[in-house]
Amino acid sequence: MQLRRRWRGGKAREARPVPSCHQIGHGPQAGSCHQIGTAACPGGSCATCPLYPGQGGLVVALAGNPNVGKSSLFNHLTGSRVTTANYAGKTVMLSKGRSVAFGKVMTVIDTPGTYSLQGFSEDQIVARHGLTNPKPNVIVVVVDASNLSRNLQLFVEVADLGLPVVVALNLEDEARRLGRIIEPDRLASKLGVPVVVTNGQTGEGIRNLCEAVARAAMSRPASPVRLSPEAERAISEVEEAVSAEFPEGVGGLGLRATARLLIEGDAETWSLLGDALAGRVRPVVDEVKRNLMAAGAWPLATERVKAIA
Repeated sequence: MQLRRRWRGGKAREARPVPSCHQIGHGPQAGSCHQIGTAACPGGSCATCPLYPGQGGLVVALAGNPNVGKSSLFNHLTGSRVTTANYAGKTVMLSKGRSVAFGKVMTVIDTPGTYSLQGFSEDQIVARHGLTNPKPNVIVVVVDASNLSRNLQLFVEVADLGLPVVVALNLEDEARRLGRIIEPDRLASKLGVPVVVTNGQTGEGIRNLCEAVARAAMSRPASPVRLSPEAERAISEVEEAVSAEFPEGVGGLGLRATARLLIEGDAETWSLLGDALAGRVRPVVDEVKRNLMAAGAWPLATERVKAIA
């Protein structure tokens, strides 16, 4: 505990304690500070800390494949404080709830379970909108530890959005039952984002997940998972064609995700370009697709599988 001294009448008086980082979540000072007194504290000030009282709350979006326990984690986070919302013309809904972590309110969005963010189905479109419009502070990708390879393909797409990401390693007990040992620290090092072991049935790990989310909100966005040289070259060429008019991409996607979805033929992303720009970008996309096919680097979904193998 750090103490500030105030001088009055020539005597030192003990002032109100300033909570240190190790105290967060404990005792009466819980949540009144996050990283004060540590190297990660933003300039020694709480003015930019999203968890400090008086600042805006966090918006956290959950993403994941179907049947990975994502909604169970959502229920543990939000309890009964849940509402639903749907997009115009869509029957698939988002669930929204509120959670209190370290003294701060978080809005938690549960997106539909999906294997991809490409807009080929209503689930995919609604999930993508929930992650991009408006952009959350942090995305939590919930993965099934017993089927990690398939689940991490969605993580690769989410990492392209240019936002902080945390991975919730769910169903880890089932993975152990199948003899699959996963080392969270090693996985975190590979992906470049925090990995937290959770249990959607019991709620185990929820507290650690909230802390990881709070820290991620003040961290850099997730780094994209690099694909093959041929795929990266293709994405870069389309980024260049789009960036003059949309330097941050379209639809809240970010530039990299915009370029990748254009290459993969996502109709909604193409529609957001407008006719004039789409006419200039299409020849570039056609050319890079021919190059990818010639190099054996098509489709890009296969390149994502290789990247996280």
